[in-house]
Amino acid sequence: MIYGYLRVSSDEQDVNNQKSGVLDFAKSKEWEIEDWISDDGVSGTKDPEKRQLGVLMKKCQKGDIIVCSELSRLGRKMLMVMSILEYCMKNEIMIYTVKDNYVLGDNIQSTVLAFAFSLAAQIERDMIAMRTKEALAVRKREGVLLGAPRNVQKISRVSDDLMAEMVKLAENGMSISSIARKMNFHRITVGYYLAKSKTFKGVLDGYNIEYFNGTKINLTKRNATDYGLYYKHISDAYQEGKDMSFIGIKHIEPNYRATSKEYERDNFTKSEHPKIDRDKMESFILNDMTIPEIHNRMVESVSYDEVYDYISGDTYLSNEYRLRGQLRCKSKRVRG
Repeated sequence: MIYGYLRVSSDEQDVNNQKSGVLDFAKSKEWEIEDWISDDGVSGTKDPEKRQLGVLMKKCQKGDIIVCSELSRLGRKMLMVMSILEYCMKNEIMIYTVKDNYVLGDNIQSTVLAFAFSLAAQIERDMIAMRTKEALAVRKREGVLLGAPRNVQKISRVSDDLMAEMVKLAENGMSISSIARKMNFHRITVGYYLAKSKTFKGVLDGYNIEYFNGTKINLTKRNATDYGLYYKHISDAYQEGKDMSFIGIKHIEPNYRATSKEYERDNFTKSEHPKIDRDKMESFILNDMTIPEIHNRMVESVSYDEVYDYISGDTYLSNEYRLRGQLRCKSKRVRG
């Protein structure tokens, strides 16, 4: 049986070019491609088992033929291509490549050609990766944050009053998703502004309760019944300032946690560094300063990478920087 194998990008022209080349080659041999196997938009660095190529290899039997555009379609790593060829040789499966004009089977010449080509392909890939890393390092030194913004397209602008309401609801124990539904915002918007807030104490995790006999407990919704208490009664008592001495409670204090599972899932984080003042960092960013300019204002013991990572790792600061100082960095590159 004769198979046509394609590994293509999302570019439709590339798909058609490869397929047309394989068909023309088969026609010149008076063959008919009986089945097509395609890996669409899949990197050649992925193992064959994670591609349709792996399915094709298991499907092939002794005497079958695989026709592909070029050897690099099989893989971009030397050892990977060699393992594919070794498998095909052991199972007496022939591989024909159109552009390279290789006939790869169970012979020494095929092994040498495959090795040489794969080695060249890997060297080329390594050089491309090296140049990419060098270019990204230059952009980083210029003050450009690498990577995509954190869900900035889903973040709506809200007033200070609405932001204060979000903080109050969260501190009273309402989840981010519930606040989002109540205020008709995306939950990412709610999480973003809670992370941004300087007054937000954290998500209400429960209450620290002290009894007159000296006993202290940490009350949550999950363990309230274990202590013979109703969580809502304790919550209402704290909110309304009720005296709970009739059941032996001396003092009720809310217990907040700085992060929640919802925060972690959406990466709403605040950076921390013992030598970096966050308020001062925010003022630098809001004044459209670039990272190199900000670093020049820091103490000598704080490195450029520490400043960069501090801004990059902070949800609010990184989004604001992309709208301010980073635009200046990019405009300088264009003019340059």
